Amino acid sequence: MEIREFGEENSRKIVLIPGNMMCWRQFENVIPLLSKEYQVIAVSTDGYDGTGEIMAHPELMANEMRRFLTAELYGGKS
Repeated sequence: MEIREFGEENSRKIVLIPGNMMCWRQFENVIPLLSKEYQVIAVSTDGYDGTGEIMAHPELMANEMRRFLTAELYGGKS
């Protein structure tokens, strides 16, 4: 899974997760607009992140995303 961040680090964050198994690039048109007011975090799902590798279980990808977002949004405190 690829996670990209755009805009300045900010207390106001927005997370873009593609709902149709795509790359974060599907948000390319809205990221510049959103990054004016938010720190934008955009996710590519496995297999669409440039590696071509798919995790064995979607649950693993969800756990990886949860760990990243917990650290990013809450400083590691869940």
